Amino acid sequence: MDISCCHEEGANIGKTTSEVVIDVLARQILLYTILIDNAKNSHDNKRYFSMLYDFYTTPEALEIVREQSSKLLGISSTLQPWQSSEYGKFINICSENTLTSVRQCWEEYAKPPITDESQLKQYTSAIARRLASKDIANLTPTFGAVGLESIFHAVAAEAEPWATAAKVSTASPTTSHPNPLLVYSLGAGYTFAIPRSTSKYAGFHLAYAFSDVELYRTSKFLNICSTKS
Repeated sequence: MDISCCHEEGANIGKTTSEVVIDVLARQILLYTILIDNAKNSHDNKRYFSMLYDFYTTPEALEIVREQSSKLLGISSTLQPWQSSEYGKFINICSENTLTSVRQCWEEYAKPPITDESQLKQYTSAIARRLASKDIANLTPTFGAVGLESIFHAVAAEAEPWATAAKVSTASPTTSHPNPLLVYSLGAGYTFAIPRSTSKYAGFHLAYAFSDVELYRTSKFLNICSTKS
C-alpha cells in the first residue's frame, strides 16, 4: 500500500473545501497507521469501523485514537522525521503545509475526552437537529443494480447512524464519548459540522446486502460475458 498525501489550496480549490480535504487526510492517515501497526495481530474490524464513522465511541476505542495521534505527532515535527519513520515508506506527505495541517487535527484527537457540559450539550443538540432534517443522503445509488428493490433499506440505513447517536447521547459518559474524529474539524473547530446529507455508508457497495445478488453475478452476468468473448 503506497499513499501520497498532497494538498495545497489553489485557484481551483476554496478554503472550505481545502479544510475538508485536510480533515479527511488526518482521519485516513490515522486509520492506515493503526492498521499497519496491527497488520499481524487479530483485531476487531468493527472497532475500526466504529472508530472512523460512529458519532460516539467507547473509552477503549477513544484511547486507541488518542495514543495513535500522540504517536503520529511524535514522529512528524517536520517532513524529514516523518519520511524516515516506519510509515514514511507507505504514506508520503508531500509538503510541510499538508503536514502542519494534519498535525493540527491530530493534536485535537490526542486531547482528553470532552467533559465540558456546554460542549456536550452542543454536540447532542446538533445531532438531534440533523436527525430532524429533511436534507438526507440518498443511498439508493450505492445498491447499484438492485437500487429499486433497496429503497426501504436505503432509507433505513441513512437514518440509522443519526438515530443511534441520538440514543447513545443519553448514555453514561463513562461508556460513550463524542468521537473526536467527527466532532472536530479544521474549519469549524468543535462546532459539529457534519451535514445530514452525508452518510458513513455512501462509500460502500451495498448491493451485496441482498443474498440473490451473488447468484445473479455468477449466472446471468458471467454467461453474458462468456458469450461475448
